[in-house]
Amino acid sequence: MTYLKDSDTINQCEAAEALGIVGRNRMEIVIPALMNALTNSTGNARACAADALARFGNDARPAVPALLSASQSQDAYLQIRAATAVKIIAPKTPDALAPLIKGLKSLEPGVRQQTIYALGSLGTNAAEAIPALLKCLSHPDFTTRYDTTRALRDMGLDSDEYIAKLSQNLSDTNDFVSRESVFTLMSLAKHSELAFVALLKAMNTSETEVGQQAKFGLIDAARNDPKFLLNSLENSDPIIRYRALVVFYDLARGVPDSLSKLRQLATNDPDANVRSLASDVLRLQLQ
Repeated sequence: MTYLKDSDTINQCEAAEALGIVGRNRMEIVIPALMNALTNSTGNARACAADALARFGNDARPAVPALLSASQSQDAYLQIRAATAVKIIAPKTPDALAPLIKGLKSLEPGVRQQTIYALGSLGTNAAEAIPALLKCLSHPDFTTRYDTTRALRDMGLDSDEYIAKLSQNLSDTNDFVSRESVFTLMSLAKHSELAFVALLKAMNTSETEVGQQAKFGLIDAARNDPKFLLNSLENSDPIIRYRALVVFYDLARGVPDSLSKLRQLATNDPDANVRSLASDVLRLQLQ
């Protein structure tokens, strides 16, 4: 622990990290030493001490007041890491995420990025930050939109608002954002009908990468459980019905429950293209 007092910030950080990893057997000594480093060190060493304290989880509760104080620092990166540590150590601490939510509005891209990473790492413990994160999906900076998509996915979010915003970002001008949006919707489509239909809307005849990935995701979801695909055959929008049939055509799986619906579409659908494709799919299902 001598290195925690070293004048070299790098040595201090390395010492704090090492103590966070190996210090569990001497917590009565290590935690106070890290608390002292959090309060009295300079520069990045304080953030390293916060990271190390977080490794001890609930056992580091005595450090929460010092961490809360550090989370109000003018140093944005110390704010982020101290607030994150508080939320890991004592998840029910009121307003612990306030510095992180504030950080999402920073004009500095690096601060926004580190804030988003931190919130994503907290999983469901960062639930109170979800409204602010959802706004970031429309941020002018594409990196912020991309990082936020991943963070919310890591948090397990599947709300209607999240899916709606992902659907809008399928046509994002940045390829990274549009791809991440379609991949996220693909992961949601197995248990969310709204995500399933969003992917159907993303399918198109121009053979774009997003459209193709949407189709592959729908096929995978329908092989797992075809209920959303069956429901889509009754959608009021003929484009959705047609694209559902396109997925059905490539499904390579027999779905007995689909036969009556396919016959109905093949015979009575008001859209000629739907009738024609329904007849083809029906033949495949009967083979």
